[in-house]
Parts: sequence; C-alpha cells; structure tokens
Amino acid sequence: MSNSRPILYSFRRCPYAMRARMSIVRTNHICEHREVILRDRPEHMMQISPKGTVPVMLLSNGEVIEESLEIMQHVLSWKLSEIESQWVDRNDNEFKFHLDRYKYPNRYENVDSIEQRNLAKKYLDDLD
Repeated sequence: MSNSRPILYSFRRCPYAMRARMSIVRTNHICEHREVILRDRPEHMMQISPKGTVPVMLLSNGEVIEESLEIMQHVLSWKLSEIESQWVDRNDNEFKFHLDRYKYPNRYENVDSIEQRNLAKKYLDDLD
C-alpha cells in the first residue's frame, strides 16, 4: 500500500502517542493524523498493526512503525545516546509504573497512592 504521505494513528491522552506527535510537530513532519477512539479501533489500523496499540505510523513505502520511540527516531532522524536511552527507560518503566498506581490506585491491590506519588516524584526530581 502506498500513500502520498505517512499516516499516524494516535490517541489524544496516550503519553506514548503524545511524544510521537511532539516529534512530528517539532520537525514539521508532514503526515496524516488519524485520531483513534480505543474502544472503536479503525479497521485499517488493525490491518496494519494487529496488536491495536497507538501510536502506529504507516510510512509511504508501506513500512509500519509501532513504537513511539521508533516513530520519534524516524521523524527526528536521530539515534538516542546511552544516557538518553537510560532516561527513556526510566520514564517508560519506573515513572509510568508509579504514575499509574498513583492515578488509578483502585486498579491495583494494596497500593498506597501517596507512596506511589512520592516514588514518581523521585524520577521528576532526578530529571530536574
């Protein structure tokens, strides 16, 4: 399948989709942005990426990029340094883990939301 420009499937509140969109805006990268309602995923998106997660980008040559970091690297033409990779890893694992438990404590067993907030804050303090 060949399109005149890449297609980005995204969800407004997804932090991974947000960082992909930020890289697109930062570089003025031309693409067709298709906002997704996750409870009603578009058939075309599911055809190109059966796992059904966002963001997903379909390039003009038919290649599909299914990870936000890979979309960023494609759009920015940039490879992460070792230190940048470490920060991304901490963000995607450590910070997101604690943030989810702080924001949605009812989804997890035996979670102290204040403790989780403080653990998430540690990442932000280190980043600062």
